[in-house]
Amino acid sequence: MPIGILLDLPFISVVIVGITANWLSVMAVIVCSSFGRSLFSENEKTPSDHFIHKRFHKAKIYFNKYGVPGISLLGPIIGTNHIGAFVCIIAKASKKNIIIWQTISIIIWAIGTGILLILGVDLYNNIN
Repeated sequence: MPIGILLDLPFISVVIVGITANWLSVMAVIVCSSFGRSLFSENEKTPSDHFIHKRFHKAKIYFNKYGVPGISLLGPIIGTNHIGAFVCIIAKASKKNIIIWQTISIIIWAIGTGILLILGVDLYNNIN
């Protein structure tokens, strides 16, 4: 998305393409992760010592503190929306909630980033 705005392509088109591409890739992560989680859960014998619990202990603490909305909205700050969606799946959140909040997050961040980029480019052009 930033390249499209820097190339002076139409703002709305760039944002819509950015939202769509990001949303599709996050949905792929949600579907694949939930499928993998269901396979892993069936084979899980002791939940306290499996790999995912050890690896995502800190992420689960954040999930317990902020929930699906917090992890989704903070996704780009903590890494990416993809990581946020994966953490929510691992924490066994509802797929419906994850999809709703990831969609809201992607739209807010795409529009916000686009506006900040336009303002930054305008500011840069005015300085020169």
